[in-house]
Amino acid sequence: GRFPEAVMDAFRALALRQVERHRLDDLPGMTAHEVALALGMLHPSARDRIDQAGLAFDLVRYGDRPATADQARRVLQLDDDLAGVRR
Repeated sequence: GRFPEAVMDAFRALALRQVERHRLDDLPGMTAHEVALALGMLHPSARDRIDQAGLAFDLVRYGDRPATADQARRVLQLDDDLAGVRR
């Protein structure tokens, strides 16, 4: 039920997983927008979903906006999709 935290944690995990796979440079202080731009260039077919995930992070973290279960699920699914996880 803590969807704002889930959205933020999922986006951070997505960025970390991409760093661990050497698809994203490990740059401390990188913003969600910067992460989304870099990943969008690497994954053009997922660019809209990546941008939405970055925006959701920013709105929750800096805009004090609520988040939904669906938003959290979408960020988690995006993380799995970018990592190539098969279900």
